[in-house]
Amino acid sequence: MFALLLQFMSFQFMADKTPQLGFGSTVPKIYVFYAFTLAVTVISLIVTVLIAAMSRIKRKVPPAHRFTLLASVLNANLCCGSEEDPVTDGTSSKDASADWLQIHAAMNNLASCITMIIYVIGAIVIVF
Repeated sequence: MFALLLQFMSFQFMADKTPQLGFGSTVPKIYVFYAFTLAVTVISLIVTVLIAAMSRIKRKVPPAHRFTLLASVLNANLCCGSEEDPVTDGTSSKDASADWLQIHAAMNNLASCITMIIYVIGAIVIVF
């Protein structure tokens, strides 16, 4: 949300500095870049909020083991390598919420990496 506030303030400053008559039929690259940056920020924020909402849903069924392993690999190699040690309380029932949280963290990390790659490629395309 802070990034959106900064972008809107930057746009207001940029709009004050532009000529009132416009630029003719062409749109300056800075405006295209600004619109692209704002769109990527909004999409990233929406995806993060959706994944956070999905992680709050209580599930009784544990995830598939291959998804847990994949999430563990992604979390260890992409962003956050902190993985909690399993806690054994002596009961035979296992709480699957930690596994689901790990999967949602991996989904968020993967979405962030994909968004960053799209942003870099888009910025290069806009500049050249």
